[in-house]
Amino acid sequence: MAEFLLLRPTRLRTPIAFGDEALLSCMQGVMQDPVLCADGHTYERAAIIEWMSERGVSPLSGDLLESRNLIPNFTLRSIIEKLRENSL
Repeated sequence: MAEFLLLRPTRLRTPIAFGDEALLSCMQGVMQDPVLCADGHTYERAAIIEWMSERGVSPLSGDLLESRNLIPNFTLRSIIEKLRENSL
């Protein structure tokens, strides 16, 4: 099962993983603008930017992020869009 990383909409912005079956039932929490971070994980752009502005470490491992560059995850964005279309 594929797993996608989202950040909880809480003050601490701690990570939470959703499997692909949860993407259909949790559409309100699904990423709008997924980006790949230097730790190799995908996050919602706004959430990871906020996280990195307050901390310089990965939300998952706690390791120092070697770069703050974010790469759009077009593949995941396309999958999410297709799931949204199929669930309407």
